[in-house]
Amino acid sequence: MRQSEAPEPRRVRQNFGRAIQHWNGDYPSGGLLLIEDDIRLRADWRELLWVIVQGDYPTICCSLELRTIPAPFSALARADLNEPPTVRPRVAPMVNTGEYYGSQCVYLPKWFIPNITSQELMMSDSPRGMAFDGVLNYMAGQTPVNLGLMVSIPDLAHHTSPPAVLNPLRPVRMEHMFDWRIDWRAYGANVQPD
Repeated sequence: MRQSEAPEPRRVRQNFGRAIQHWNGDYPSGGLLLIEDDIRLRADWRELLWVIVQGDYPTICCSLELRTIPAPFSALARADLNEPPTVRPRVAPMVNTGEYYGSQCVYLPKWFIPNITSQELMMSDSPRGMAFDGVLNYMAGQTPVNLGLMVSIPDLAHHTSPPAVLNPLRPVRMEHMFDWRIDWRAYGANVQPD
């Protein structure tokens, strides 16, 4: 889906809803990775994406506000470290879901798609209201933590764009965990795909 005009919330929401319905009909066997055109992926994105897909949760795959990243990862991101830490890849529950915003890189498993298409906020014809990432934000706050939107550690993607069109004064989101190293051996050699 390409959105070239000004991102008026209703238009974005409806375009996204139509794209989801089209995908759901034509590609029924797997999950959906939503990526914007102003992000860059890690060099090892295939392996990390495989971990995210295996987790089978709706997952935010790029840096969030630090207050949404669970401890101890948020503490490590705030620390003044000489080198990025080496971490085991995982999908962790997000905290303070009301502070989540953005949809630069999001993975939605197949089972979660009906939740979106049946969400009345998504299908609303009202000219006012939230865009589709706001709907995801709302759903994150309404969904049990074991089923709701999660956070990938480390980040699969980094958002490289200038400030948002709708809020140009908002600072660009910092990359918190994009450069963190992964110890694949600690995860288990049998976990990596061929």
